[in-house]
Amino acid sequence: MDNSTEAERSQPADMAEAFLGGDGRDIALKLPKRFGFALFGVPFQATADDSGNGPTISIVGNVCPVPYSAESPARRVELGAFVALVQPPGNVRFAVDRHQMLTLVARGPVPQPTTPDTLVAAAVALLAPPRPYVEVAQRIARLTTPARA
Repeated sequence: MDNSTEAERSQPADMAEAFLGGDGRDIALKLPKRFGFALFGVPFQATADDSGNGPTISIVGNVCPVPYSAESPARRVELGAFVALVQPPGNVRFAVDRHQMLTLVARGPVPQPTTPDTLVAAAVALLAPPRPYVEVAQRIARLTTPARA
């Protein structure tokens, strides 16, 4: 007896089958699409959508915690100064969220047709240039910031 639901039975047996056409090529995706991934040790969440001006991808990643003043006033000031002085190139910026997490926010176009390959290419194109800035920010924060629960 099959205990799977109708939704489970309609899922492709292989994820590649979900994204590839019968001839093995990528098929165009319906937007919006939301997905997560990790790149250079940073967890990212991405949303691809089409607001009428062509497909775009928006990406947010948690780079590192910002030290609280009680943890390390000097590192907090250094990280704040670094973020204020060095903004990454392109449509990418640093921001500090309400949980005192340094985030990287990026938005850019996705080539058409919108396929899994073009989404990955657009994400990498946005995130590759700021990598050195992310690594420096992570080093500054790691010097004295204890792990948070």
